[in-house]
Amino acid sequence: QQGQFAAAAPFYQRVAEIVEAAYGPPHPDAIVSLEKYAHCLKQSGKSHEAGTVEARVQQLKASAASAAR
Repeated sequence: QQGQFAAAAPFYQRVAEIVEAAYGPPHPDAIVSLEKYAHCLKQSGKSHEAGTVEARVQQLKASAASAAR
């Protein structure tokens, strides 16, 4: 199953890039897309890369929260 996640990862990455470009980084859909990409990376055994994407997600969530105030 790890191989299936590895094969899907580039597609999740591309979706995240498209959604972020279309809506802007702090948009909830962009955050969800990045979370799904990070999950896919983690499941494919790429924990370090997943951690990098998860850190970006946390930054975006913090940015969105401060913008909402």
